[in-house]
Amino acid sequence: MKMKTTIIAIICTLLYLPFSVKAAEEPACSGNGQDGDYHYQVTQADGKTYMTFIPDKPGAGSTTLLFFYGTDPAGATGANTPTPNVPYELTGLTDGQVIYFYFVYNNPDGPGNKDNSGNRHSFIVGQCSGGSVNIKPTVSLTSPAASDSFTSPATINISANAADEDGTVTKVEFYNGSAKIGESTSTGNPYTFQWTNVQPGTYSITAKATDNMLGSTTSSPVVITVNGSFTTQWCGQSAGNAVPTTGDEFEWRAETDGSGNVTVTLHGIGAAAGCDFAIVNGNLMTYDTSSGYLTATLNNQTSGTALELKFTYRRGSATNNTGENNNIGNPVTYTVGDVCAAPLPVSLIDFISATANGIVTLKWSTASESNNSYFLLERSTDGKVFSTLDKIPSKGSNSTTRQDYQFMDRNPANGTNYYRLTQVDNDGKAKELAISTADISLSNTPQKIYPNPLKGNSFSITLNKKLTGPVTISISDLSGEEIYKKTVQALSGKVQVELSAKPATGVYVVKAGHNQPFKLLVE
Repeated sequence: MKMKTTIIAIICTLLYLPFSVKAAEEPACSGNGQDGDYHYQVTQADGKTYMTFIPDKPGAGSTTLLFFYGTDPAGATGANTPTPNVPYELTGLTDGQVIYFYFVYNNPDGPGNKDNSGNRHSFIVGQCSGGSVNIKPTVSLTSPAASDSFTSPATINISANAADEDGTVTKVEFYNGSAKIGESTSTGNPYTFQWTNVQPGTYSITAKATDNMLGSTTSSPVVITVNGSFTTQWCGQSAGNAVPTTGDEFEWRAETDGSGNVTVTLHGIGAAAGCDFAIVNGNLMTYDTSSGYLTATLNNQTSGTALELKFTYRRGSATNNTGENNNIGNPVTYTVGDVCAAPLPVSLIDFISATANGIVTLKWSTASESNNSYFLLERSTDGKVFSTLDKIPSKGSNSTTRQDYQFMDRNPANGTNYYRLTQVDNDGKAKELAISTADISLSNTPQKIYPNPLKGNSFSITLNKKLTGPVTISISDLSGEEIYKKTVQALSGKVQVELSAKPATGVYVVKAGHNQPFKLLVE
């Protein structure tokens, strides 16, 4: 079977080549390409052989770069897809073999592609030692630490150190799972990024460093947890007597511990949004930059007594405010030992996600519902910008018994998916309940594209994921212009694509569903 596959590959390759094949150059570990477009370097180290395509003209190999090699002067194995300036490992070689190879690459001087299949390069395995192989960079996270805790909406300062032994670090990116959350703008250590408005959940943060030879390394993950701000609602308070206003200016909350100490929390809203300074009953409150809340503790209070809370607060931040205000003429009252909050419209038991066969199943349950109209389910790929998936009607607008809900996302994105569950009252008021995440790993490349190169107007794709259902197929040329897009049925991961006419000769980019794009050659 292996010999048969090899013969088929050689035949397909020969069909792709020009009819006349000149004798290859004398074997060499380095050399120049045609028209001064590129040069190449063969290096061997630690028993491995690498080929590097190095452009000498701007743009050579930037959009198309295919590498064919083998022991037959007129045949080759391919198409391999190296990256310019990055060593590409050759496999299945034996010392003493003469390896013949050529490149197909986009023409840096005009449209179309060029290749040197008619005058191939060659080298002898085992005679190119002493070359250098790119050493990948090192990178490690220095902040946050796994023991750090945060309160939503959190601001998380991420920091990493990176170095490259044989070159320079060109960029450091930060990820949550497989989803990129940002990139450092620093030019050296420490490489930093500020992740803002992070919602409740568990996050696995890594740093990825890339060097000037496009080698990359990902750090060990740091798992952190962002806690919800509160499990109960805030209490509101309209401005008191200092500045005329309409509507509420702050939210407050009070809780009592087992020793009679009352923790008071203040959050500026409305005209006081961004408030970072406040005093309660003569006690200076501490401002938390990550949550935007101010807190103070009133010690040794007697349980059951009514405690008047008098706030003096800044209307806005230190750099953007309209003065101070207070509620001294209209203090709020808290009964020591209680939790100041009205019952939530919905008491959520859980919100969980599970993945199977590329589908995410979301389940949630409520212990009680009051004045509940529906649940809003949204999805995001970065945890910041959400789009609506569906609105699920309440099963019991006013219920004191358990209610169970389920939703299936049949088309999740590749990587980390964030799902946000929000409850909406009959009067239109909304309350975010929870966020759940699901990691999806979809096939990056198809197992088989046949035929490739394409000579007609139809081809088949066999995906690694044995999907049965609709899949959107798109085909674009190298300029990015889409020439075909259609949703077709996949059966056990197999897709048949029928085009109305054969595309023009060239290289095209094909994308199947959420899979990463791959190249299709048309003869």
